[in-house]
Amino acid sequence: MVSSLPITGCDIYPLVLFDRSMLKQEFDENKELQIPGIDAEYQDFSTVQKYMSREWHKYSPVHFGKPDTEKVVYVKARSINFNVGKS
Repeated sequence: MVSSLPITGCDIYPLVLFDRSMLKQEFDENKELQIPGIDAEYQDFSTVQKYMSREWHKYSPVHFGKPDTEKVVYVKARSINFNVGKS
C-alpha cells in the first residue's frame, strides 16, 4: 500500500518529449521505445488518481501527500528556502 512507503508525497505527470531533447532523440533512434498515446495517458492518470486518493490527500490535480505530514513538510521547506539535490 502507498501508506507504507517511506515518503510523504508524490506527483504524477505524463512523460513529455521535447523535440530537441536528448530523450526525444533516444526514442527516435530506438524504434522499440514507444510513448503511449493520450488515451493510455488518460487511463494511467485516472488509475493513479483513484488509487492515491484512497489514502493520501489530493493537494492539486497532480500532487498527493500523506494528510498528517505532507502539508507541514511542504510549508516548512518553503519557509526556509529548502532545496532538494546537490548544492
